[in-house]
Amino acid sequence: MEYIFYSEIVRDKILNEIEDPTLNDARASNILNQIISYAVLCELTKAAFSRYKDFTALRAIYEIVSSDLDADRLDFASRDGKISGLLGSTGDVNRIIKFLNLLKLDKPKQFHFMPSIQTLNDIEQVLTDRFIIYKYLVCHHKVIRFDYLIEKAVSLLIELEMNSRASEGKTEIEERINIGNDILQLIDVLNKNRNLEGRMYRLSQIDDFWLMNVLRGKYFELLVTPRGNLSENESRLLFLLDEIFTGSRKLKSLWKRDHQFFDFIEKVLSEKGDKIAQLLENLQRLYPEFGNIENILQRIREFDNQDKKDRRDTCVRFMELLDLAVKLKKDWLQTFVIKFEKSIQDTIGCENLCAGTMHKLRTGIKDLKLYAYSKDDRLQIVDIRDVSNIPQHLDNVRKDSTRFVIYSPYRLSQVINQLIDIFVDIIEKELLYSRSG
Repeated sequence: MEYIFYSEIVRDKILNEIEDPTLNDARASNILNQIISYAVLCELTKAAFSRYKDFTALRAIYEIVSSDLDADRLDFASRDGKISGLLGSTGDVNRIIKFLNLLKLDKPKQFHFMPSIQTLNDIEQVLTDRFIIYKYLVCHHKVIRFDYLIEKAVSLLIELEMNSRASEGKTEIEERINIGNDILQLIDVLNKNRNLEGRMYRLSQIDDFWLMNVLRGKYFELLVTPRGNLSENESRLLFLLDEIFTGSRKLKSLWKRDHQFFDFIEKVLSEKGDKIAQLLENLQRLYPEFGNIENILQRIREFDNQDKKDRRDTCVRFMELLDLAVKLKKDWLQTFVIKFEKSIQDTIGCENLCAGTMHKLRTGIKDLKLYAYSKDDRLQIVDIRDVSNIPQHLDNVRKDSTRFVIYSPYRLSQVINQLIDIFVDIIEKELLYSRSG
């Protein structure tokens, strides 16, 4: 079966149109209206799904591109593992698709695309391999570090360019098709007051190669500038770009593997166990979803008396409670990262940049169901968790995984005490005080 990726078809259509030399404002406006209509239709469809639970005919179609085994996820598992060299192959994707059926259920009346239980072995392999790619490739500490460096460098460069233009009294970006090394084109392509044709030409040129050329040009510009003439933000940007282009590795992960992360959590519970237990007890009053946590509170208070295995289990259960709090307080993840980074910078007083960033490791399994037929040909719908231990296994691995990474030019032993204080302080202020206040 041949894969059809509608998003790629739309992309190719747009690129072909904007590269057409006969393009004029009228045609360009029509193309833009088509794109907007497509986007609006997607949003309205998703809104309808969330509002009307029995609006399931379209939902079934939507499952092709957004579900636990949609086209993109199947393609990701079979392609990225092999290209990266991490995996040789995965489950038989073609077999999964061959047995994928659109089913009409009577109670309740719904339509669903579901894979067959006959493909369970292949599905388990795909889910396992996809998780391995997430854990050891997408969430590798070097990949997360590089993503962070690029994100921070782009943010700083945009801020510097905006301030520079404001000080020069320039309120507009030069109107041109050749975007050159202007980082603010990332913003300007969204400016509806600009010439549409020019915006679309610019958009077609903004890609990874363009971005790296912009950053490289700024890097050489800062290199030849006397250090005494650099502002604080320019010095930070130079530090980030130096990390990106030379691999100087001044900014290192304080922990690289899961056991090193939990060694840090052990230190937190060992030194601040009573404080943590008190915070969790207070949080329980604010978050009824915590349920009965008396056992984990007792284990935290007696942490130093436990053996190595029990200590690790206590750490895992403690982080599960924090995970739950993160889900309940939606904006906490981003706030945590920002404040952690700032607190490290302020408390430790680093000359160079210190950083904190979250691991976004997920199993990718939400609500995967399979169909089967009994001996008397009656249709049965089963949850994958009822017929496979893979979802539980992957979730256990996720719970035993790193939650966040801290980067610093210092060794962990040099900053461990400050990090512990910051960690406990942020839990108290961001989860407890912000909720109760």
